[in-house]
Amino acid sequence: MNITDIKATWLEYDKKLQETQTLNQKLITSMISERSRSRVAGIQRQFAGTAALTFFWLTVIIAILLGNPFDYTRAIEYAPVVLLALSFISILILTGTASTALRKVNINQTSLAGSINEIIRVYHKPDRFLKMTVIAMFSAGLMFPLSFLPRKIEKVGVGTAVIDTIIPMTISLLLYFAAVKLGAFKQKHIEGLKGDLDELAELKALSNDLTNT
Repeated sequence: MNITDIKATWLEYDKKLQETQTLNQKLITSMISERSRSRVAGIQRQFAGTAALTFFWLTVIIAILLGNPFDYTRAIEYAPVVLLALSFISILILTGTASTALRKVNINQTSLAGSINEIIRVYHKPDRFLKMTVIAMFSAGLMFPLSFLPRKIEKVGVGTAVIDTIIPMTISLLLYFAAVKLGAFKQKHIEGLKGDLDELAELKALSNDLTNT
């Protein structure tokens, strides 16, 4: 075999190698694309579940406002319930808006990284308002026992009334911190999408290295 045949064979081998690399890259990109679609579906289910639960509690709060089962006699006593109602309405609006925006994002292999970045941007867009809403809900939860404090003072005196009020407030605080520790607020789908972006970046870097070799 002369040098010309060796060059021809090497060029043919190099061509097949590049085709194999391209095919592997397309396969990996396709897998990441499908995985990202699955994560988006998970986010949509999360939004739907949150909206359903929020709507249920909003219905309960409206029933409380209309029926007054706690026999409120002062306008200030309604403050925690009204704050909860406004918080639930805000959550419904935020999740509905984010879910609608998410449906408009088209995940395709040619601009997969851009699509994933757009999904993450849409998901995080209402974060600031959502945090304010969560703070409002938490504040309302703490205020709720306080709404009964005046009537308790009238019935059992200051000391017993304060103790009876502090206990449920402390329980609310403990439940909140337990939820945080158990990962109730973790964004597992978004973390997964960020991992997909890292894989795409590694794949691009590997492709560049092979091309420059």
